[in-house]
Amino acid sequence: MPTAPNAAMASTSAGMRRLLLAVALGCASCVAAAESIADRALGEAFWEEMRRRGLSSRLAVPIAVASSGKLLAGTSPDAQTEDEDHNDADQSGGGKTTTGSGSATLAADVFYGRPVLRIPEAALFTPENIAAGAARPCLEGKLTETIAHKRATLGLALALAVERRVMSSSSAHFGRWLDAVFAEPPPPVLALTDRQIRAIAGTTVAELHTEISQDVALIEEVAQSCATFAAAPLTRDEAVAALGVVLRHSLAVESSKSPSPGTGLETLPVLVPMAELLAVARHPDIQLAVPLQESAVMTPSGEEKVLVQVARRDMSAGEEAPSLWPGRFSNSELALRHGERYPRNPIGIGGNITLPKNWSPNRNTPNFREYGRYNCTSPSAFEVRLSPKGWPMRSYIRCARVAYHLARGSYEAAFVDRMDLLDKWPPPKKYKVDDWLAWTQGDQTINLEIHAYCMAMKRQLKETITAAVADDFRKSTDPTDVLLWRLRSEETRTFRECVALSRSIGSVGESS
Repeated sequence: MPTAPNAAMASTSAGMRRLLLAVALGCASCVAAAESIADRALGEAFWEEMRRRGLSSRLAVPIAVASSGKLLAGTSPDAQTEDEDHNDADQSGGGKTTTGSGSATLAADVFYGRPVLRIPEAALFTPENIAAGAARPCLEGKLTETIAHKRATLGLALALAVERRVMSSSSAHFGRWLDAVFAEPPPPVLALTDRQIRAIAGTTVAELHTEISQDVALIEEVAQSCATFAAAPLTRDEAVAALGVVLRHSLAVESSKSPSPGTGLETLPVLVPMAELLAVARHPDIQLAVPLQESAVMTPSGEEKVLVQVARRDMSAGEEAPSLWPGRFSNSELALRHGERYPRNPIGIGGNITLPKNWSPNRNTPNFREYGRYNCTSPSAFEVRLSPKGWPMRSYIRCARVAYHLARGSYEAAFVDRMDLLDKWPPPKKYKVDDWLAWTQGDQTINLEIHAYCMAMKRQLKETITAAVADDFRKSTDPTDVLLWRLRSEETRTFRECVALSRSIGSVGESS
């Protein structure tokens, strides 16, 4: 990604301006006022540069200079020129989103295919873009063996910790956003007590607290190699606060390699440090939210890499701004990461993945090309995810059927014209296709796999909580306790319904 322009020079000149202004005023008490004026000027210059590099917004609230709260006139929209079925987890409830106030509206009409937001990569909060890249050396070595998504998450957290410690020139650009996100309490997963950890034992997110705690420890360890923390080591509280911001506020970007828009194939997490976006609602349903996408725009200085949020329909001024996409998370995951649940979340409870032997991430294999015709090229397509009523996601059913037929030689290219049939669950009692026996046998195999997973989770949930703990949380009025008990109750109900559904479909040869 490109770095913010002349960050080191800007920081030096900003410090010099503060000193000269304070000396000129002749009083130590004027330093704070001098710094405020200098930061404001530096922030305005940064956002003006971002506008030249393609930044635009159709939100009713203009882009702001973060440190002062003063609104930059920004890109006036008028002045811009712009080169179902009941049987799956999609029907898990309705209602409003619960994250983001949804108070952001559109300042002007936005036509189909036009950008609502366009953000240069240089305006993102990244280790490369802040503090003249001060966080980058810390990331080398310790995190090189870490998987890409985790490395990006921890890198963002460490960059936030560095920025809050040194308060570099980037604070003038992003200060209002930084103040707002650090003022929030950490998400529940970072603040669970031993008692609360027992409440999620046996759930699909039972290991999330341990995993995140290990991430905090790794951030502290990596910070030891940072010059920023040489005199005063990074504290656990600082690491928790920084990682909490990433968990709550990072956005997923829909990859340009996605086989088709709206399938949820995402890239690494990003932080968009604009305070105005905190008022935009979020939703994990990629059909309801509009994800950021990778793109490029021509500017006077050449091609600029940008992230864009594109209108999916004609939208009118005054409408609520399209929701942002936090990524592919179930309500159980979001309860711990955000402290909230989302109505109509199509990412069901579960997460068990069994990749077919004939599936490969190699894009040049014949099977990959066939899987791509059904949006089955991501490992997440083979997750068993369930709606609260126990219905598996139709994407899983479709991909599991394709995998079965490919493995047994009963696959036909004409299956692409039978999407409705591939998605249908429970399966029809009688298939009206020539190879009805292969379809029926495939359904029996898939049903047995679903039943085995749901049965195991049902037992696990029952065996990992005592009557005393259950009674304690059932009576508690503590908001986190209520959230965790609701999480556990929803999972218990989901897997119970799944077992009942699989038995109604066919013989599963197991009792409970």
